[in-house]
Amino acid sequence: MTEPKTLPVKITVKTVTRGECPLKMKPGDSWVFQRQTPEGMCMAAFSALMPAMRTFIVPGAVYRYPGDAPEGEVVEVSCPDPKHWVIYEVRRLAE
Repeated sequence: MTEPKTLPVKITVKTVTRGECPLKMKPGDSWVFQRQTPEGMCMAAFSALMPAMRTFIVPGAVYRYPGDAPEGEVVEVSCPDPKHWVIYEVRRLAE
């Protein structure tokens, strides 16, 4: 059985709007996600990003979220840590 086709997703730290991330995430840090957890990312941030990542890896699937891009290929997600506000951009990469 062949594995289903998936697309890579780029995760970028867009801003840190409050405090400092305990894992030292800073604007510009980025990873490409396809099937493995990004190294160095905490579980809280990964859990918040997971719905967008799971949708974006599926070709043709569209993630609908308030404030997302009209084409549905980019979304911003906040880490749920109330003391350290890290905003991530999740972007589907081209095939």
